Amino acid sequence: MNQKTKEQIVFEFFVEHPTAYISEIAASTGISKSSIQRYLQKRAKSLLDNGLTIGEQLQLNKDRGRKKGGEISFQNNEPTRDENGKFTGSVSSPTADNKVEAKKQDIIFLCTYYYDHFPITFEKMAEELKDIPHFTKDYIYDCLTSPYLEEILGEEFAEEIRIKLDSSRNTFIKKVGHAVATLPDDLSPRERIVAGLRANNVDQNEVERMLGLSKGEVQSIEESAAEKLRGRK
Repeated sequence: MNQKTKEQIVFEFFVEHPTAYISEIAASTGISKSSIQRYLQKRAKSLLDNGLTIGEQLQLNKDRGRKKGGEISFQNNEPTRDENGKFTGSVSSPTADNKVEAKKQDIIFLCTYYYDHFPITFEKMAEELKDIPHFTKDYIYDCLTSPYLEEILGEEFAEEIRIKLDSSRNTFIKKVGHAVATLPDDLSPRERIVAGLRANNVDQNEVERMLGLSKGEVQSIEESAAEKLRGRK
């Protein structure tokens, strides 16, 4: 009797449980989240019994997870309104245990969101999650770089998050071969701008958005700047 492949196990589980989150499938099957994501994306056009494709169902699950995350983050916070009744933010409840638990839930949600939408910048995440006032760029960064990721997420998922963060941050520096302290005069104005942003860990997608350039243009400018910076310290 042929043993089922991991891909078959994931596919059959998802067909039977289409509303399951990636993390729930991982917990039930013992297969890594990254592998599950890859297997399901390969079959994104396959139809489920509910009439949706796997790709469509995955997106619904992501949206549901986003909404659930927002609800969780509000459980231990009280909404505040101005004198006209307009919502202005939230204040944490005074219970210390509630604050700790709320932060843990935020870390779980934000790490999962970052993983599912990678590559995505912290700025973009803050924009997409703007309905949750305390999900600022700085707060998102704080959660994704928390020293307690292993304790909260488990070693495997925490490592995957760190790998994605590192790949986003260090691509340009890896091309150059060293940290960039100063920019030489022989860089063109465009090269100086792109190199300066990338050396300061600004994601390539964010550089494209900020400068109104295509991915190819940014990559070309980045490669040119990296070539000139290589070997200089």
